[in-house]
Formats: sequence, C-alpha cells, structure tokens
Amino acid sequence: MLFDPQKLAYKDLIRKYLKDFRPRRYPGDKTSQYRSAIFYEGDQQKRDATEVLKELGFDKASSEGLLEPASTFFAAEVYHQNYYEKMSVGVPKNK
Repeated sequence: MLFDPQKLAYKDLIRKYLKDFRPRRYPGDKTSQYRSAIFYEGDQQKRDATEVLKELGFDKASSEGLLEPASTFFAAEVYHQNYYEKMSVGVPKNK
C-alpha cells in the first residue's frame, strides 16, 4: 500500500503509526535495516511529523532520532511481506 495524501493527511498517517507501534531507537540503529523510522519528504512533512511526535509526548532527542529524509525505497522480499496474514495472527483492528 502506498501513502496517498489525497486520502490521508500526513499527520494522521504519523498518528496511526505511533498508535499501533511505539518506535524506539537503540545504539547502532542508525544503519540497521530493521530500525524504526519516520520518513519525510520536504520541510513541511518534517515539521508535521515533529509536531505530532511532540503532541504524543516524544522528547526532542527521540523525535530527531526517528526522523529521516525519504530516499529510494526498496520493497521487502516477498517472503517478508504480509506478515500478519502469513503468521495467521490477523491484521490489527485499528486500520
């Protein structure tokens, strides 16, 4: 699924992500392919993400650690996709 700002505001996307998943960064996560991140395109999205993080109680250091400028995206290998369906645990109800 791709993000479509015509269907969902960027701030609401960030709120949804943070409601379903409380990301943390640990030493060494800066280059890990499994790190938590919030990607943004441009200054406005960065401001919006920062505002939502603050609204939800993230401190400045945590917020800055999670934010990364968007770059080339590569989809995961097929065997890594659709985790919930493959593990038979169901899709989270808060879609």
